[in-house]
Amino acid sequence: MLLVWVSSEVLNLAAGVGSVALAQVAEEEAIEEIVVIGSRRGVNNVTNSPVPVDIVAGDLFQSIGTDDMDDILRTLIPAYNVRRFPLNDESSLVRPATLRRLPPENTLVLINGKRLHRSAVLAGVLGGAQGPDTSVISSSAIERVEVLRDGASAQYGSDAIAGVINFVTRGRQDGFSLEYKHGQYYAGDGQSRRISLNGGFGIGTNGNAAVSFEYGDTDQTVRAVQRFDARALEELGMTGIPKPAQSWGQPEIDDDWRFFMNAELPVGNGAEFYGFIHFAGRKPEIEFFWRNPNGQFGVYTFGPERLVFDVTPDGSGNCPSAGSPDALLAPDFWFPDQDEYDADQAALAQIAGNPACWAVNEAYPSGYRPDYGAEILDWGAMTGFRREMDNGFRYDLSLTAGESEVDFTLRNSINPSLGPNSPTAFRPGGTSQRELNLNIDMAKPVDIDRFFSPLNIPWGFEWREETYETRAGDPAFYEVGPLHL
Repeated sequence: MLLVWVSSEVLNLAAGVGSVALAQVAEEEAIEEIVVIGSRRGVNNVTNSPVPVDIVAGDLFQSIGTDDMDDILRTLIPAYNVRRFPLNDESSLVRPATLRRLPPENTLVLINGKRLHRSAVLAGVLGGAQGPDTSVISSSAIERVEVLRDGASAQYGSDAIAGVINFVTRGRQDGFSLEYKHGQYYAGDGQSRRISLNGGFGIGTNGNAAVSFEYGDTDQTVRAVQRFDARALEELGMTGIPKPAQSWGQPEIDDDWRFFMNAELPVGNGAEFYGFIHFAGRKPEIEFFWRNPNGQFGVYTFGPERLVFDVTPDGSGNCPSAGSPDALLAPDFWFPDQDEYDADQAALAQIAGNPACWAVNEAYPSGYRPDYGAEILDWGAMTGFRREMDNGFRYDLSLTAGESEVDFTLRNSINPSLGPNSPTAFRPGGTSQRELNLNIDMAKPVDIDRFFSPLNIPWGFEWREETYETRAGDPAFYEVGPLHL
């Protein structure tokens, strides 16, 4: 344990250099904060603290115009960085966060001093890094956030090369509170709505529990102009092209909910049972690149020619095929002229009128823009027993389990090799990350005459199991149909 003392003068100095406030301070008085991370001793003060610990009070969260934990930490912790990846597959759905510019898996994330499991998403933009998904943590359940940067790996191992972030949840609360937030960007998009319920109740004589529940959704933002190839087709008379054809911004998030419950039950003689459980789920969705109906290689065209398939088993449809003398030529990909466009549209109308012939344009005559998303479910649970004896000997036994499960979705797309039998919505598959930790920590202070304070001797044991799983999706998503090239 580490005792941090911060005066109002220190806070004023920190604010002057743009640092995060380390603790909330009463006017002209010193406030003491006991933190979990930073030392294996029971309690220390600032004069003998081995490393500095930054403390972000949970009340500061109310001053941030978002309930997303990643955005909150990015605002309040200078070394914490998280980016938006509008079009980067899984990294757009679960954003990888870094501390001190090191990979996500180099930061140890804890809840009440216990390890938070990692996300099932591998961040391809960071070389396949896999870190915890802090956005599943309920912001209204947090009392404070402790950040240990210097010397973290010496105490916590290679998982903490970048540092340690510990979320300390609220304890007992009297009664319940209800809060609703609604906001948007100045541009008029990206509206967010969230309702949260917090409260607590007693357990037995001295026990207590705190409960938090949040539910909300977020609309997408669009920071794009119409693509020039889409604009060229619109000028020639094509209708039905999305405006803009290519979006750029934050994803849409539906059914974003989080639940957290924390409980403690003292049983006497310095011993107590404790634990927490949390669940979270959300459905983010982004838009992929728009597929130009005149020149998407391997979908609409083969080289400069239109892909037209004969779907009759015996090939009696007499349909033009790629490479044949009567192949239907596609207009220029970027700059089609009016005559070329009109001739192409007339030929496509003839193909659409022949049930034996098929082209992707029959399904998406104005091109298409796939919607890529995921259904994310995350849960974790911890139970433990700890005791401090009269002679100073302390032990803490805990069992932690957690799972991150991601099932991907794809709408407004097609498998061209299946022809007219292809669905337009798919389940591409999913991934899961499961972790189980059994941990026991012990410490005993030993008085040594020549030492200023007792020598603290800590030791412990941890058993850990991790399982990563990938699941195949709908066969129609990946199978090679009869119309393959």
